[in-house]
Amino acid sequence: MANSYFQFEKFIIRQDRCAMKVGTDSVILGCLADLTGVGAVLDVGAGTGLLSILLATRSAEIAADAVEIDRQAARQAEENVRENGLEERIRVIAADFREFSPEKRYDLVISNPPYFPRGPDASSKEREISRYTSTLPHPELLEKAARLLAPGGSVAICLPYDAFGRLEPHLADIGLRPVDITCVRPSPGRPFYLAVATMKDIRSGDACRRQEQAIRDEDGFFSAWYRALTEKVYLRNKRWDRRI
Repeated sequence: MANSYFQFEKFIIRQDRCAMKVGTDSVILGCLADLTGVGAVLDVGAGTGLLSILLATRSAEIAADAVEIDRQAARQAEENVRENGLEERIRVIAADFREFSPEKRYDLVISNPPYFPRGPDASSKEREISRYTSTLPHPELLEKAARLLAPGGSVAICLPYDAFGRLEPHLADIGLRPVDITCVRPSPGRPFYLAVATMKDIRSGDACRRQEQAIRDEDGFFSAWYRALTEKVYLRNKRWDRRI
């Protein structure tokens, strides 16, 4: 059973009433996101509010709208925002992203969306929404995210490696082009499982940077890359230096 909360270095996330708990994928996404020149952020499928809170602790310039379709999760996200003293910088909106119509535009739209097209019946309706793309297919998510970008803005997303591989050839049809792709594997020699991508308007002239990384090294310890990426986020404890 997952813990009812997750303690980070600078903030705490309560998760007892959310279908999807704190996970490595969101932490990697939130740490990799380029916040240069970013003020207005839209967090799609906010869940516990982790991404919005993580970004706000990384940069004092961040003001985020966190949209979450599951009202119970949205309430928990609001509580997490209050507990971490970020009420004036993060607004939680209980809404279906497909029906979300803000007047503003965003420097960054970020999302750790539902991953899977369909699968075994989930243990609850809330978990089904958070796991499966039936309520928000990836192309639909990205197409709307692109429309909500401010000039020069970007979309950051993490997906299973294979799913992003199928999606990448169609990004131009959506009006986006990747400018940064990080392919992540659990450890050297194992297959990639995650792709973290930053995309901009297709008219952007930015070249795409690709990198391949592993969470753990050959000896089973956290890799130098993962340590450097997350050292200001995680609360250091005995597990940090422990093997798998």
